[in-house]
Amino acid sequence: MNTKALTQFLSELSQNNEKAWFDANKKRYDALRSEWLELIEAVIVGVAGFDSSVQNLEPKQCTFRINRDIRFSKDKSPYKTNFSMVIVPEGKKTAAPAYYMHLDAKSELFIAGGVWMPEKEPLTAIRANIAEHPERIESVLKNKALKAVFGDIDRSNTLTRLPKGYEEDVPHPDLIKLKSFTVQHSMKWKSANDNTLEQELVRYFEAMHPLIVWLREAQRG
Repeated sequence: MNTKALTQFLSELSQNNEKAWFDANKKRYDALRSEWLELIEAVIVGVAGFDSSVQNLEPKQCTFRINRDIRFSKDKSPYKTNFSMVIVPEGKKTAAPAYYMHLDAKSELFIAGGVWMPEKEPLTAIRANIAEHPERIESVLKNKALKAVFGDIDRSNTLTRLPKGYEEDVPHPDLIKLKSFTVQHSMKWKSANDNTLEQELVRYFEAMHPLIVWLREAQRG
């Protein structure tokens, strides 16, 4: 994956976010998207080494159209200015626990995993699992690889009070207040060797794997 060419394209797109420019540069986009799909395929193979549930995914199930949905947005720019991937056994259209990353026009590499703003039913199941089996989430948060790479679960998206049905003496009230359960990391991607991108993504995804496994189990109830 030629990330320098990708970020250059995205940078130009961010300054010329209109159909005429995109159409004139469609061949560049098609070539970069083809490389992106090859990268996703390699990452799927790497992730399948520790998470066999993703092994049958096709790369196109793991990436998104570059077109933005502008129907309800004040920003009418027609195109996204990043390339992204989401690896989840059920495919990108589900809200299951996922491995996610994107690379944007400023060479910002954002890596995250877990569930973001889950619906009421899975969120209720996750909170119940924390209350009933606190040792399980404790084990995840103590995982050495996860701590070394991500530090801690993101605690910024939270309720001010415990949800109905929970008292203050419940185990880990701070976690039960969370509305999302994710880990994340961002960095400037400056590597001269683009082959390392695949390796880095697999390394980060493997570090978040204990969280993904716990969330799958917790959502099942």
